[in-house]
Amino acid sequence: MDALVQRTRSRGVAVGKSKRRLELHYVDIHDDIRVGDRIISSGLGEMYPKGLVIGTVTAVRSPHYGLFHEIELQPAVDFLKLEEVLALKSTG
Repeated sequence: MDALVQRTRSRGVAVGKSKRRLELHYVDIHDDIRVGDRIISSGLGEMYPKGLVIGTVTAVRSPHYGLFHEIELQPAVDFLKLEEVLALKSTG
């Protein structure tokens, strides 16, 4: 899902890696990303509304080569313990 770093408005793509781990891909190596930053949905693509909390940055690695940070996220919810899910449908 297309995502934003709430503090800096840097854009990336949140990707699931396991039941308890996410990664944020394609964030420019020059963007200021810090452990503790909150990641939210951007609203781009109109699948998810803007501003939903996706997770929190737990690790940032900036490789010596390459264009993007390597960012790990802690999901905002424990997917193993969800009991109910609300489905949102666009009326447009």
